[in-house]
Amino acid sequence: MNNLLALALLALAAVDVCAAATVDSFGRPIIGPDGEPYYLDAASTPNMRTNNSWTKGATSRIPPTPNNIVPPTGFPPFSSHGENFAFYSYMSYAVGSWPYAVAVADVNGDGRNDVILATTYNFDAANDYHVFVFLQDVDGSLLAPVKYAYSGTANRVGLATIQLDNANGADVIVGTSSGINRFFSTPTGLATGIFYLGGDSEVLAGVDANLDGSTDVIGLSWASGATIFANDGSGGFGTTHPLTSNNAGYDSMRALDIDGDGLPDLLIATAQGPTAQSINVHWQTGNPLVSGSGSFSSPTTLGPPQDSIWYATAGDINSDGKVDIVAGRANNSPTWLWHFDGQGSHAFATGQAFPSYDIPETVVVADVNLDGRQDIVTLHGGWLQAGVYLQASDAGMNPEQLYPIPYASHYGATGLAVGDINGDGCTDAVIADYNNGLIILYGHDCAPDDIFNSNFE
Repeated sequence: MNNLLALALLALAAVDVCAAATVDSFGRPIIGPDGEPYYLDAASTPNMRTNNSWTKGATSRIPPTPNNIVPPTGFPPFSSHGENFAFYSYMSYAVGSWPYAVAVADVNGDGRNDVILATTYNFDAANDYHVFVFLQDVDGSLLAPVKYAYSGTANRVGLATIQLDNANGADVIVGTSSGINRFFSTPTGLATGIFYLGGDSEVLAGVDANLDGSTDVIGLSWASGATIFANDGSGGFGTTHPLTSNNAGYDSMRALDIDGDGLPDLLIATAQGPTAQSINVHWQTGNPLVSGSGSFSSPTTLGPPQDSIWYATAGDINSDGKVDIVAGRANNSPTWLWHFDGQGSHAFATGQAFPSYDIPETVVVADVNLDGRQDIVTLHGGWLQAGVYLQASDAGMNPEQLYPIPYASHYGATGLAVGDINGDGCTDAVIADYNNGLIILYGHDCAPDDIFNSNFE
């Protein structure tokens, strides 16, 4: 015991005394994303890492969050299987104007996810109609954003990240009311944008529509179908084709393989108009063995219009090997998320409705806690909460976990994205909030081999 005490005292003596190291509930030092102890002044903004302490620096940044800080009140100590996944308290970064869409992708090709946010208009000339790129630094923090103006105007700006030129980073597409902007990735961010005139494109999807091996862009209008911007093979979009759909306002669109044939389909939900509160699928009908044969079918409406369908997405949320569709029911409590259970052969049943807090709008399906099962994340418009549903080991869905966020009455179809944005191996969430800017919810306790357990087992 005396030897252990002496070693502990020597270790403490070696620590920089200018800041006190934080400890977990067991009194053990909390290790930051660089493997060094984390200090009490780490939350200062702006801040930079200097040796064994965080100090204010010249570069404004959002600090990284270590993945083994003590969970919020009500959560048990860390497990090694993701059952105790949680988000820390939100952080916000004001960008001015009207933030509307957000994405997570590696823009500069350095192997780290970055955050991309797009604004519309709010009498703020310096920030209206801009793309903000928050690059992730080597220590896991987000650097101050770099702004890129885009051409065209939009009340609801579209945003997508896709690979166009075979470079390392993800390219960025911005949709407006009169066409799309293409920003190629560079090692330092984005190249100057190029504008392609076309249809109203206020919701975007990147997909190889004609199966020629190049990713095309589909821009969904506010209320009159969509436009396919055909990739010329080098990331240019000089040719467009119309796509008739049933959308009529407050729409969402996802490009993913819904029927399990290995080809991406289009999922479109609309919340108003003559086809209000309906979910439609355009099936990909082409032959993957015949280049250029791709085409989307006319929209297939999945069942009768439902009560207050809002945005929709898809994923296997009951681990039966078939893709399900999930949609928000944007009504006041009591309300729920719609679950259309995939049956195969283009058939869907209305499965279990998951009780939801209040007005669930934007919804994302992803493996949030990295346990191999698809989970659900949603935003509650006007009710200051983000919700997480974790899929249980028996393929059921656990009750919704709520996390406070600042007030916004409404979120766009692409106002929520998830991904690891601080390099700690855990899933984070980012939100485009017109009142408060970029909102970040850092996640913790999601990886089976998290740092906490590997360090202290």
